[in-house]
Amino acid sequence: MRSVELPDHRGIRRQAHALTEEDAADAVPPISVRITDIGPEALTAYATIWEGRHPSGYGGFDWVQLWHRFCRQERRSFQCALWHESTLCGLAIGTVPRGHGFLTLRYMEGRPERHPLQGHVARIVLAAAEYYAEGLELPQMRIENPAPGVEGLYRVLGFTLAFRQGVVRYLVKDLSHKRI
Repeated sequence: MRSVELPDHRGIRRQAHALTEEDAADAVPPISVRITDIGPEALTAYATIWEGRHPSGYGGFDWVQLWHRFCRQERRSFQCALWHESTLCGLAIGTVPRGHGFLTLRYMEGRPERHPLQGHVARIVLAAAEYYAEGLELPQMRIENPAPGVEGLYRVLGFTLAFRQGVVRYLVKDLSHKRI
């Protein structure tokens, strides 16, 4: 029986984080961000300082529960914690369903209180997710149930409303054109 070599999801995720950090540093004006997987440091910071929902009313996710559900043992998850110095500013989790050619970004949230990455969380997360999807050679990226107030931003970044499954809405971005 032939062995199938599986991609190094953790390594690809780290590379996606690093490339996104470089892009942010090269932006005008530069954005100082450190991106990590969601781990003990991020979950402790979340439990200590993260209170309430975003002013838009969206969010308020239980990130500890989400981490246990999607990241703790699932090496194929997309996850990122956005930091400005020692301040946790954003969290995101996505999945790559087995046998499917796409990454679904399921949860994304900026810290409800003002923070140094205010207004940049979605762009940074989407850039890291796109690098991750490209590293896995996935032809498509999805956003599940996008926050209503930022759907316009997602459209500017190349996403389109693809379909609804019951009450779940999906925005989709085709990445297949990026491969040569």
